Order: sequence, then structure tokens, then C-alpha cells
Amino acid sequence: MRGAEPAARLARGVAGGEGHRPAGAGGYTVDLAWSDGKLQEAVLRATQPAHCEVRVAGAQALRVNGGAVEVEVEEPGVISFHVQAGGEYRLA
Repeated sequence: MRGAEPAARLARGVAGGEGHRPAGAGGYTVDLAWSDGKLQEAVLRATQPAHCEVRVAGAQALRVNGGAVEVEVEEPGVISFHVQAGGEYRLA
């Protein structure tokens, strides 16, 4: 998801809903839920170890399999973190 903006692409112009993006070359599947035009939750599932960058608006909490994940702020609105194969990463 390097530099991706999945919520913006799926939710643009739609007040609420859910979406699923199957695994691509980056080795992630992504499930999204939004309400009132704002992201409520994104769940990334990694199929291989990698370094992931996600574009986010505002403060976000990231958890993996229930535990906190250390993130780096690459630039305003962009966080990055390492993922492991089989990990489920929740951004809410």
C-alpha cells in the first residue's frame, strides 16, 4: 500500500459503506468501513513480510492481532510500519 489512499478512492462521494480490496502485488488485502464520509476502520491483512506506508487523515491508532504497533510518521498524514505474513493490522 505504499502511498495508497484506499479510503479516499473507495469512499469519495459516498457517505457510508464498506469495501474490500483483494491482495495485489504489495501482498495486502484491505477491508474498509466508513460513515458520514469518514473512515471508521481499515483492516490490512499481510500475505508477506513488508514495510507498509498508509496515508491517513488525523490521529489514528494501529493495532496488530490486538496489540499496539509502533509506527513512524514519514510526513504529515503518512505513517509507516513493518508487517508480518499472516498479521492483521487494524487502523481506527
